[in-house]
Amino acid sequence: MTERTLVFDANEDDDYDRFEGVTFWGNDGKKRIRYRISRPTFDDKFGHLELRERAFINNRSAIEELARRRYLNGYLESDGSVLI
Repeated sequence: MTERTLVFDANEDDDYDRFEGVTFWGNDGKKRIRYRISRPTFDDKFGHLELRERAFINNRSAIEELARRRYLNGYLESDGSVLI
């Protein structure tokens, strides 16, 4: 079994969609992984998405940890992305 290593990008590719949630990216070696935290999850855990960019930046490490756990435990969508 190949060991997974996960590194998150903090860059301009982050997408703060007020209706859908926040999309951000990470890499497992050379494989690029798309992550999305849904609006209901974001609102429940981190406050309203209306202040999404600031809230995402302020809570990025906690959000990345949620994403890391889901990815490493194999909770992948059919397209290989991870939904939180």
